[in-house]
Amino acid sequence: MLGRLQMDVTQAMKNYNDVGSTVFQKGRTYTRFGVIRPRFSSKLMDAALQRATQQDVVQRIQPRETNNEIEDTDVKARADKVLMRTESSDVARTVVVAHGGFKVKKEFLFRSYDHAPPETRSGRNDRASRHSNPGPASNAPLWVAGRATSAAPGYFSEIKYGGDVYEDGAMAKWNNPVELALKEVEQMHWRHQPKLIISIGTGQKSDRGHTTGLFHRVIPHEISNLSAAVKTLKKNQLNSHVQHQEFESRLEQRNGDLEIRYIRFDAPLGLDHELGNIKLGEWRGSDGSETKHRMENIIDQYLELDHEAAESLRECAKTLVDTRTKRARTERWERKALHLIYCCSEKILGTDRPCRAPPFKSRGELRRHAVSDHGFAWKVPCKWPNNTHAAQWTCFSDHCGELKVSGFDSQEEFEGHLREVHQHARPKVMTIDAVESWLSACRSLKEPARAKTTTGLNGR
Repeated sequence: MLGRLQMDVTQAMKNYNDVGSTVFQKGRTYTRFGVIRPRFSSKLMDAALQRATQQDVVQRIQPRETNNEIEDTDVKARADKVLMRTESSDVARTVVVAHGGFKVKKEFLFRSYDHAPPETRSGRNDRASRHSNPGPASNAPLWVAGRATSAAPGYFSEIKYGGDVYEDGAMAKWNNPVELALKEVEQMHWRHQPKLIISIGTGQKSDRGHTTGLFHRVIPHEISNLSAAVKTLKKNQLNSHVQHQEFESRLEQRNGDLEIRYIRFDAPLGLDHELGNIKLGEWRGSDGSETKHRMENIIDQYLELDHEAAESLRECAKTLVDTRTKRARTERWERKALHLIYCCSEKILGTDRPCRAPPFKSRGELRRHAVSDHGFAWKVPCKWPNNTHAAQWTCFSDHCGELKVSGFDSQEEFEGHLREVHQHARPKVMTIDAVESWLSACRSLKEPARAKTTTGLNGR
């Protein structure tokens, strides 16, 4: 929600509450008519995720049920059009980790971006094995990726998609995927290191009650496969803190001059009502309020008692705000953060008909269109090194600037040049501020969840 759909925190929390209330309020017994089944309805989870990824993401999740079947084909049809992949490399990149079932016995990454396969030179083919399913961005619907990563054995059934079966990434030891995330960044941006890595845990877990579970005590023969899967899941959940410690140690050894700041937030054992021992499916209260209140109290206690964690939180906030401030000064930021498109508001020359140019993906593209198709120009003075004016007006259109710099002392001379040399019948000479204001007025907000289907690798 925060990455692919780029929701703000308030909206993401609302959707989290809606999904939780829809799914976790309706726990089931593990058996029905002698058939073993997960604790929660996968159909309810499917419907909740499908609704959460709609264009209208603010609508409350209220799936209609008849005989335990979800009857909302329109919702699914619309949700299937919201893909994991995005249309541009400029927008925020998101990756989630699942575990491939029968065909792929390892982690599987659902990416919103392209991950180019490594070069397979002679003697270097081993590099390919270290890349997790590289290739074009995922064509899977966004809700499918969400279901795949939440399919924890015993809680939800696995999901079938594209001829394969997927389940929770914790089954592939990636309940804490921080090392996998760094590897992904380094493989794609090998010349650059990340400035900051933030890892957020769900609370350190004790191993009490880990040896013998419900499945072994009640029906050990009928559910041996499910029991083994649950044991693997629990083991990998317990390993999250160990994986953090190992990653931190390796990072310290390799940092050298290229220091990567790594911060881990994870409520420790010993706090009241330890966070790590809250069960995955716990949702007490009609809207989960009891469980959420308990979690909030634990986190408040964690940050109050752990001064280092509180200081790290402030450091993270400052680093992120500073980085965002610098990025916001670039034109790319509008495209990256807001998913804006730019629609030309000019008329076709000599008519009252609107310009037929398709929407532009960037401010720069629209600016170039305004210059070439509508004769836009603005005052760009040329100065000598001693800061005296060489010319009040300078032309930068087309071939001007490639062979020479054309300078003019008056706006009339400049407009005459635009008409005669560049064939602009009615040049529009403006101040740079006026041009930027016009560009801003041409911005249009493109709904983040709408079809983002064009990526670089597959050419679609």
